[in-house]
Amino acid sequence: MYKAWNEDKYGLPEEEREAWEERYEKLEKYIEQYEETYDLLRDEEAALQELINQRLDAELEKVQYEVELKLNVSDDSLAVIEFQLNMLGDNAYRAAEAIEYQTEQAEILYDKM
Repeated sequence: MYKAWNEDKYGLPEEEREAWEERYEKLEKYIEQYEETYDLLRDEEAALQELINQRLDAELEKVQYEVELKLNVSDDSLAVIEFQLNMLGDNAYRAAEAIEYQTEQAEILYDKM
């Protein structure tokens, strides 16, 4: 096959070959830009997910703290109520003893009369 002086090994004229080379170089740049953009997008997605996870962790800690605080308050309230009931029970027992003592004293006085 006869090759013209301005053709390359594939039989393309030099101008056409240069145009194809330019297209190829542009395509390589586009592919490189795509890959960089894709990598950047994945990095941004990972960073966003990390922020979401941090926010959820903070919310969870807040809820856990509130529950713990309420439980502590409830425990404290129960301790106060229990103390008051014990005091009331003690006072009721003392009142009953006082009534019994007064009844005994009244019986003694009545018997002496």
